[in-house]
Amino acid sequence: MPLAELLVALERDGQASVDQELSRAREEASRILEAAAATAARETGDALAGHEAALRAAAERKVAEARRQAERGVLEARAGFLDRVYAAALLQLPRVRDLPAYGDTMRADVEAALRYLPAGPLTIHCASADAPLVQAGVAGREAVTIVPSSEVTAGVRLVADDGAVEVDRSLTTRLAARRPALSIEILGHLEDRS
Repeated sequence: MPLAELLVALERDGQASVDQELSRAREEASRILEAAAATAARETGDALAGHEAALRAAAERKVAEARRQAERGVLEARAGFLDRVYAAALLQLPRVRDLPAYGDTMRADVEAALRYLPAGPLTIHCASADAPLVQAGVAGREAVTIVPSSEVTAGVRLVADDGAVEVDRSLTTRLAARRPALSIEILGHLEDRS
């Protein structure tokens, strides 16, 4: 084989070898690119999923905080309303004297309270307007001092002079004792209306 043909054959074989290597290199590069793209897509997906989860958790925390704030606002509004109702009720206590049953109730309260106090000197605190009713309730009992008191707007507070026993039947104290139950009842009526 002459040298020229040999050179052409070598060049052709060399070119085929180069083309083959180039084809394999392109295939390898394509596989590497596909693998890199798949890895990048997976990592991006994982990163997005993690970011979405973090955003979802942050949103849930914000919603929970907003609910707590709203509930706090409702509770504060209810408490303010109940405070106003209670204050208005306290202002109305002196008007109970206008009720027909007030005199009988006052005498019965005094008589019932006297059963809890030992025989002996005692002091009954009441509003000055109630002193005649209280006097009628203690008729026949000795050593009773009736003291008009601005602290007792309606009702009575009986105290044994030795301080051993006190019976507070003032309407202010009775209203305060009933306030929790009345609050529930009032709020129940409000919710029934809405």
